[in-house]
Amino acid sequence: MTMKEENEKEIAARKEKRKRKRELSLIIFIISIIIFLSFLQSRFFRITGDYPYINNLSYFGIIHIIIILILVLAFLVIRNLVKLFFEHKKKRAGSRLRTKLSLAFILLSLIPTLLLFIASVSILKASIESWFSSQVEESLEESYEIAQTYYENVKTRSKRDANLLSGYVSKIKNTSDDFTSELLPF
Repeated sequence: MTMKEENEKEIAARKEKRKRKRELSLIIFIISIIIFLSFLQSRFFRITGDYPYINNLSYFGIIHIIIILILVLAFLVIRNLVKLFFEHKKKRAGSRLRTKLSLAFILLSLIPTLLLFIASVSILKASIESWFSSQVEESLEESYEIAQTYYENVKTRSKRDANLLSGYVSKIKNTSDDFTSELLPF
């Protein structure tokens, strides 16, 4: 091996090592962002319920991971499309085949994704419509009427009790000089 070849291998090894360090630091950075965003989201949106706190954090972490993975996937697809465009412009060998393969891959991955998206939107729409259906609205109105009736009954009883108590106090006040000892049971 010549000195030049050894030097080129050493430079390539250093570049590879730097690339691995950058990738590792990027992974650590992304993980710390996921943890920070999960913590921040759990602080801002205090979720209460039957789930323990750790499940909420893992739920938010999974959402952030999914979002990051979608962004990475979009970046990779766009980058490859741009590379294909420039290769096709330069008329490199095999660029037409690569373009056809990439477009086939994109279409084969987009069609099921779009079908899944449409199905999930329709399910979500149906569930939201069921939340605001006439049955739910009638139930809410009836429960509101029950609550109003209850509060009116409490108000009426409170007024009646207050009138009885005031009558009792005035009766005691008129008959006795020291009526405070007689009011102690109340």
